[in-house]
Amino acid sequence: MIRTIVIGGGIIGASIAYHLAIAGAQVIVISGTELGGAATKNSFAWINAAEHKNRAYFNFRLAAISDWHRLEKELDGLIRLNWHGSLWWESESKIVEQAVDQLSTWGYPIRIISRKKARALEPAIVDYPEYVAHADAEGAVSPDNIAQILLSRAASLGAIVRSDTADSLVLESGQVVGVSVSGEQLLGDEIVLATGAGANTLLAQVNVELPINECSGLLAYSHRVPLLLNGIILAPGLHIRQSIDGRLIAGRDFSGDSLVTSNYIDEALLIASEACKLLGVGNFDLAYFKVGIRPIPDDGFPVIGRVPNVPNLYISVMHSGITLAPIVGRLSAEEIIHGHTIDQIKEFSIKRFLESKS
Repeated sequence: MIRTIVIGGGIIGASIAYHLAIAGAQVIVISGTELGGAATKNSFAWINAAEHKNRAYFNFRLAAISDWHRLEKELDGLIRLNWHGSLWWESESKIVEQAVDQLSTWGYPIRIISRKKARALEPAIVDYPEYVAHADAEGAVSPDNIAQILLSRAASLGAIVRSDTADSLVLESGQVVGVSVSGEQLLGDEIVLATGAGANTLLAQVNVELPINECSGLLAYSHRVPLLLNGIILAPGLHIRQSIDGRLIAGRDFSGDSLVTSNYIDEALLIASEACKLLGVGNFDLAYFKVGIRPIPDDGFPVIGRVPNVPNLYISVMHSGITLAPIVGRLSAEEIIHGHTIDQIKEFSIKRFLESKS
């Protein structure tokens, strides 16, 4: 039985651990002190394949949506998902029209609908442009407990979950053979690095550096209110949805740029003000905000797979962790256990960064 150690307890590490455990591997998860991961819990948690510039990445994300439906069934309704789709518009309508044309050509269920139809879907919005994009296959998940649910299910299958931090990798003859945790050496056949923005700390031990940006993003949360929104609203400069507990969750955009201010309360109040313009005055009363760090590899695409010349070290780092978690967990577990490379994730290898330096 293969012994695996997964470093990182966010949604990616938890998904890999869960899928490894299902496949019969021995699993130890070093989750860190913040069970469920910091980035996961501070995510807008939008599940989508709205990538219209790279066909391979679009296909991967589209397949990920199907994997979410598979995982939803496997976990017997434990995870809370909202599949009411999204409405999207921009100040310049051509941006939306061009993206919708491309995505629909690739087979994505997205189309332009009229103001009247948009209002029927989401009547709480104060005003719509003449035409809006509607993607009815998109969804959202409650990020607060998804990683914990996956870790709990992995534990029920025999995985050991430790709320410790990995101090260092254990090296032997140039190979990674384990992890040092509080002075204790844990040995494994395969080591999985799923620590998001912190990946380079451990990669440095094998002389590898991943070009990764740590981008901060702020989400503002309202007090609980009666149902206003069914799905996700992507308006110019603002995205907003309503969680299952009734809170409205709003952020600025998905550009990947860090906040330009350290005065987070002002940013949160600005978001709340913009949300009130969208929903009507008084419908977004700021309760609190969260600031999360988004781990974004330099080219924006995921980094998944074995580290060259360190064959028993596997890395999984990406920004769109919520969308990709189920498919990344399933395919990574298959690669780790069976030792082969899967075409679906081959081009997301860390090799692309290392080769550019050589």
